[in-house]
Amino acid sequence: MNELYAIMLGLVQGISEWLPISSKTQILFASTLLFSLPLAVAYAFGLFMEIGSVGSALVYFQRDIRMVFNDRKLLRYLIVVTAFTGIVGAPLYYLTDKVLSTSPYNIGIPMVLLGLVLIGTGLYIRYSRTNPRLVVGLEEMKLKNYVLVGVAQGIAALPGVNGTATSTREPSRY
Repeated sequence: MNELYAIMLGLVQGISEWLPISSKTQILFASTLLFSLPLAVAYAFGLFMEIGSVGSALVYFQRDIRMVFNDRKLLRYLIVVTAFTGIVGAPLYYLTDKVLSTSPYNIGIPMVLLGLVLIGTGLYIRYSRTNPRLVVGLEEMKLKNYVLVGVAQGIAALPGVNGTATSTREPSRY
């Protein structure tokens, strides 16, 4: 890949990273459609470009990051929520990538699971309206609230994990 390709892909990454679209997908499109790069190379380059995005975000948000490390309650919250998101999200990724993607008939299972979670959420909201227990802010939250937030984030990754797990594969030639 020459320098012009890298500069153009850097512009695509820099613009799309801050928009509510998948910057990695835009890099895949630009790399494969405009520059005829193989999908594996385009994906690897997209992952490499994420390092630049993380670096720029760290520089831009450095004051906020320092504040997180000074606030013990917020730091504990972030650690617990991130850990439980990974505990729930990693098996879901494995499930969608290795198990459910083996057959085209399994592709709807993550959406069915998400539907069940949404039904459960609706029932919980209905219950909470009859028995309100307000948790107003971080100071009032307990460890069980942290765990619930992490589990909810892990489950919320289900449709996105399924989409990214299949997007890196070569398209079907039918």
